[in-house]
Amino acid sequence: MLREVFMNKKYWFFAILTLFLGLFVQGQAAGQNVIKIGVLFPFTGPLAMVGKEYWESWDIVSEMMNEKGGVLGKKIVGVKADAVDPKNAMSEAERLINVEKVNIIAGTYSSPRAMTASEVAEKYKKIYYETGAAADELTQRKMNYFFRLQVKGSSYGIMGADYSAKVLAPAMNKKPGDLKVVVCYEDSIWGSTISKAFAEQAKKVGIKISETVSYNYKAVDFSAMITRFKMINPDIVYGVNYAPDFMILWRQMKQLDLNMKAYVGNGTLLHSDLPKALGSDIDYVFDIQGVGLQNFNLEAISKKSRDFLAEIQRRHQKKYGVPMPGENVPPAYEFWVLLDQVLPMAGSDDPEAVRRALFKLDIPLKDSLLGFGIKFAGPDAPEPGQNIRAVPAVMQWMEKKLWTVYPQELATMKVKPVMPAWKERGK
Repeated sequence: MLREVFMNKKYWFFAILTLFLGLFVQGQAAGQNVIKIGVLFPFTGPLAMVGKEYWESWDIVSEMMNEKGGVLGKKIVGVKADAVDPKNAMSEAERLINVEKVNIIAGTYSSPRAMTASEVAEKYKKIYYETGAAADELTQRKMNYFFRLQVKGSSYGIMGADYSAKVLAPAMNKKPGDLKVVVCYEDSIWGSTISKAFAEQAKKVGIKISETVSYNYKAVDFSAMITRFKMINPDIVYGVNYAPDFMILWRQMKQLDLNMKAYVGNGTLLHSDLPKALGSDIDYVFDIQGVGLQNFNLEAISKKSRDFLAEIQRRHQKKYGVPMPGENVPPAYEFWVLLDQVLPMAGSDDPEAVRRALFKLDIPLKDSLLGFGIKFAGPDAPEPGQNIRAVPAVMQWMEKKLWTVYPQELATMKVKPVMPAWKERGK
């Protein structure tokens, strides 16, 4: 009897052990049938609006890919990570790599966050696929696993000074040296890089800067800076801001009646929340960025890209109840390039294979939804991993829409170079 009980216990022990081993093997197999991508953006804090836009773009594109059978026969899974600040971006990059076991991190929009998080990826030899951060230093570090698709910061500053001298000064019946120009910038690496490039190029084209003020992007009171600017009575205010702090700044400029003939922003003033928050007050504001999709000449791009655009817009409308905003399209396209072209070319998500594929990537303007093509500088270049085809254009808000105004060959609207005084608005 005891022997029978012992044998039964032994039987059940091995049966349970076999079951757990089977489940473990199945789990391992399931894990091997998935490609995880770290999606690292600011989802809380002052830049949460940006994180929401990027996640929606990722959500739509990964869903599209998975419905087609995934990538390389594997399901794509995005692991969401909150880069609320540079320190947290670094710790989240550690978690993504060491706990979630991702080989690729897509992020982070913000240069300070990208700076810390990409250092972690480089340490572990994992791919860092930067979709937005612009500071020059990001690619000047000569990293092996960092790739940036967007325009680098100094290009914005150079374009800002050139545009002010070549277009705005003549429109104001002034020579560049006669312009009264003031600069305000948020004091992270993003703002510092662009404002420095603007100042250097301004000197080359004969513009004298009357005043420069930096601030923390979390600031809520700009009255002291605005008062200083009012004493100068500027022709041009050149600003390097994020969208949330710009909204506060712009409201206070109106409240304190700071008038200027032009406000020239950089790269971050494209968000559809601006006209929602500011209404027609956003009109006349310039933003230097990659060419937006507003009035994008769709006939100039390939059918494959047009089909992709139509599909993500349809899906966004169905899932979120509104058409995909223009600012969501570039990150959606960047995610699509990674999943639809880079990973299949690499044959896996192995970082070395993906790195080789990224260096081979060659997308002309006609196949891109970024307003420029994609070709990364090689590993021996001065700035390896920088998209050498990324160039900025000048956009302008009018009738609560964003239009291309420069260079002329890309223009979708004739520029309105002189902004009316606040008291003249609406008359």
